[in-house]
Amino acid sequence: MNYLVIVEGSPKKGFSAYSPDINVFATGKTERQVRMRMAVGIKGHIRWLRRTGDRVPRPKTKAYIQPVDP
Repeated sequence: MNYLVIVEGSPKKGFSAYSPDINVFATGKTERQVRMRMAVGIKGHIRWLRRTGDRVPRPKTKAYIQPVDP
């Protein structure tokens, strides 16, 4: 499955990321670090959901880039 992950931040202030469909959040000093933490977090959350017998949400959120003329 592929979950949408939104990454925000900057090299000066650090990065944060979240995945709205699976409800996982992460922070990191670099974008690479936050991406790795999200991958680990999503996998761990899915394992936990399966262990507890809860439903694993299917990816449904979509995103796109909207061009705008200034």
